[in-house]
Amino acid sequence: MEKSFRDVLDMDRDGVLVLPDFQREFIWDTEQQKKLIATFLVQIPINGMLLLSGKEGDFAGKQMCWRENHLRTAQKDELSYLLDGQQRLSTLKNAFSDIVEDADDWVNNLYYRLKNRWFLRLMPENEEEDIFGLRVLKFPYGSASPAKLEPAAMELRLKFCPLYKKDATEWYGVDAKKSEFQRCAVENRMLPLYKLYSDNTQVTSILNRIAQNRMMEIPSEWEEMPPAIQKQILENLCEINEDARKWESETPSIGDPLWNECASTLSTGWAIQMGNYLEEVMKQELTFIMLKKDEIGRAIVIFENLNNSGTALSLYDLVVARAAKCKKYSPLTKQIDDIIRRHSGDSGKDGKFSALKMGIIDAKTSHMTSRFQTWYLDMLALLIKKPESEMPDIGENNISAQAGRINQLFKRTNILSLDSEAIHEKSELAIRSLLRAVTFLNQRCGIYKINQIGYKLMVLPIAYLMQDEDVLKDKKKLNRMEYWYWVSLFSGRYITNQNHRCAEDVAWLYQFAGRKADYNPFERDAGDVLKQNKYSDLETLLQPNGANGAISDGICAYVLSKRPHDFIQDKTVELSAVRIANNEKISDGEDEMFPATLLTLDLHHIIPLGTSKTMGDVTKDLRNDDTNILNSPLNLTYISSSANRFIGAQSPQAYLEQLYKGSITDHFIPELPKDLKKEENQKKFLEDRYQLIVDDLHHHLQELRG
Repeated sequence: MEKSFRDVLDMDRDGVLVLPDFQREFIWDTEQQKKLIATFLVQIPINGMLLLSGKEGDFAGKQMCWRENHLRTAQKDELSYLLDGQQRLSTLKNAFSDIVEDADDWVNNLYYRLKNRWFLRLMPENEEEDIFGLRVLKFPYGSASPAKLEPAAMELRLKFCPLYKKDATEWYGVDAKKSEFQRCAVENRMLPLYKLYSDNTQVTSILNRIAQNRMMEIPSEWEEMPPAIQKQILENLCEINEDARKWESETPSIGDPLWNECASTLSTGWAIQMGNYLEEVMKQELTFIMLKKDEIGRAIVIFENLNNSGTALSLYDLVVARAAKCKKYSPLTKQIDDIIRRHSGDSGKDGKFSALKMGIIDAKTSHMTSRFQTWYLDMLALLIKKPESEMPDIGENNISAQAGRINQLFKRTNILSLDSEAIHEKSELAIRSLLRAVTFLNQRCGIYKINQIGYKLMVLPIAYLMQDEDVLKDKKKLNRMEYWYWVSLFSGRYITNQNHRCAEDVAWLYQFAGRKADYNPFERDAGDVLKQNKYSDLETLLQPNGANGAISDGICAYVLSKRPHDFIQDKTVELSAVRIANNEKISDGEDEMFPATLLTLDLHHIIPLGTSKTMGDVTKDLRNDDTNILNSPLNLTYISSSANRFIGAQSPQAYLEQLYKGSITDHFIPELPKDLKKEENQKKFLEDRYQLIVDDLHHHLQELRG
């Protein structure tokens, strides 16, 4: 059964499409959401979904995206229960409709992972491809149409703005004035995708104003434009009026009646065509399987089976199949398994750690995890298509072009076109370079499992440098790599356009660390470390539901990278990511209270959540409370599981007094206020800890930079 996306949104609005009560909560992160939205925008099918025909009362139900029942209208007698597809449809509903409009309870009832408003950035930056034709005011058709792109190209143009109650009057906020919203959207050339369902008139207005602004810019930019862009614009104008050829030898003038006539027609046409493309997106057909009412007794069993089904072939599977064409080599998967087994424990070269513990090997399959597979494919593309010998000297004048070329290497079509023999020849170097990069992150950056890396693409610039195993022994290079890592993580360089940023940094980091260049391309960002507005600044870190997961994990990893002492009485045991990755044991076994056990870490609340607990509160609920200031990343640090058991339910005043004094300093713990039950005192404690971390981090960066 086929239904247009608009029809599905209508069903949701009318209360006909309902989530049954046994559906899990919404769990997709923004990266997963972005990939699906991009796939939808390029009109690639998103697989079938399952509906169960029923009536009101068959199951308790709710509307997509909401924690509790949020049906705006009375439910109908005949309903469709969504058994499979919640994550996908909730993502698309949130992206393409204004779900918080007229919703007074969105702050507490909307899933926090959906508290974002999605925009499409229409104007290309630097060397980016003009995929919407705005630069030349000609919407692309045929094979160049946005509908024919790969999802990765569209991902680069997607931007989300987090929704906070305190920011409700921001230009994109819930309470923003319509005029201010339109003005900012036009100035930033960002189309609000969430207006496409409910307010197409406003979308049309924004598109027209963006096109008109672009039309007014062209004459003033004419002399500085690349000749190819000038030529394209002239061709577009001449389609309207052949007399526009006169601008081949003179600068267009806004006051010229012919210019006004042609440019107005051109801009209006672009806005109409862009609007038509977006309407095609909204009218896409979604595929559903509809179960009959008599299947209702088996609904939960069907749901469970769907969520345990097999998976489609991945890009890695296709590359393995391509490599199999080269018969003189053993199977690629076996080669890779052997390489990882031989080198992940080589402390003299690629680092000593358990590949299973680090998340490189999947315990169920004994093969590479999907994340490591993705890194491997990207490294293959780099090593085959961009060897060190072809990496030019980089400067501000050529970095954009170089990054654009590298970014093309990561595309699916390029990876699938890699030569089968080259895949075999470069696989060992790709894997070993990645293992060395993981070693670096483990030894220097507090990472003991690869899924703790806040932005997964940050591995690639490091791995590209690690083609040479001697880099692990070069202190200056290692220092500069670590400098780049902390600056990039804490300044927000990877918040948007991660693919382009990664490609840029493959070149920049190779120049900065590999060639020991005097120029520091990351110096400007170093000033934003733990100070980037709405990302890593103090105000954001004090909001548990506002802090980016990469920042939260990163702060704890930074503390761990300093090899802090554990929270155990009269003990001087140091914690480190290296010890965790090596499966080391804590304690020498002589103390009966603390026998030798495998060293594992817990994420510890320095001020326990129970400090603010009142009668009836449950610690588990407090841990999931998006508004509790004690869930701030500034209240978290890694300690051993043994230490966590030792502390138990003790107050900070009680357990901190018993610790080895070095632990207090190592974990950046400031002086405790007397009454920690007061929120203002809790806030003061977290502010003081933030300052201690910031001071140490900035000093550390200065030392690393040298």
